[in-house]
Amino acid sequence: MKTTPEFCLMHLDRRQAAGVVRASCAMVTFRQHQITIDTKETLDLLGLEMSDFPLVIAVTSTHTPDIISDLNLA
Repeated sequence: MKTTPEFCLMHLDRRQAAGVVRASCAMVTFRQHQITIDTKETLDLLGLEMSDFPLVIAVTSTHTPDIISDLNLA
């Protein structure tokens, strides 16, 4: 398979952007359901595992900090 480095970088960039969008959407959903259902149920709703949660928070806080600024994780 012959692919150019530019194509590979473009593909990786798209995948990274999709991950950022998914993490942001996950945190918005988590914030909306935080009061009504517990964390485990919310992660199940999003199709995530508990081990994914720190990564989702890290990605979201880096790219869209306003989404988690009022999130109470205590």
